[in-house]
Amino acid sequence: MEAIKTAIQVDQISKYFNSTLLFEQLSFSVPKGELMIITGPSGLGKTTLLRMICGLAPFDGSIRIFGEKVKANTTNENLVLVSQQPALWEHLSGIDNVAIVRKLLFKESLSQARKNVEKYLELLEVQHIAKRFPRTMSGGEQQRLGFARGLATERAILLLDEITANIDASRKQIVAHAIQELQSQGKTIIVVTHDPVIINLLRATPYILHQNGLHQATPHQ
Repeated sequence: MEAIKTAIQVDQISKYFNSTLLFEQLSFSVPKGELMIITGPSGLGKTTLLRMICGLAPFDGSIRIFGEKVKANTTNENLVLVSQQPALWEHLSGIDNVAIVRKLLFKESLSQARKNVEKYLELLEVQHIAKRFPRTMSGGEQQRLGFARGLATERAILLLDEITANIDASRKQIVAHAIQELQSQGKTIIVVTHDPVIINLLRATPYILHQNGLHQATPHQ
């Protein structure tokens, strides 16, 4: 059997929010192992698009993940959505906020799960908050911890929604390096962002979302 080379295939999807058209007959594909950056003005449905790819929002059209159709309200074990608001558990330490994912998904003991997530804390340079609780963390630390928690799911596709919104400029390089490292390991990644700093650090030409489709930005944009 021929290996599947396309991780995400979006065909002619349309979406309204109440009576407002967000986009119409949108089509694009993301090859396996590639990085796509999506940007554009607020309110055009970038987050909604990620939610549709995840099966968390209904849509008209077709979306396939590694060749299999996405159905609304149905989880897909190939991908994870990491959102701007990490929604950490306040009663758990930093490392346990990440380890709990492996305990729930892979039935690992908490001690084993803690060992297995240390590499993600190191990748995102949040080892120093491993024993702290969310209320004592900065917004940027919480975002990086939320990213680490997403990585603990071991999904092949990462959908990253504004994950540098609360991270100061001096630490955005950490996130960019992590994304580049994950891509080098074969992960397929979509980054939705308004952040010109992270776009520049990732050295990838972004696509701008419009009602009539995705258009690759020109250098002056």
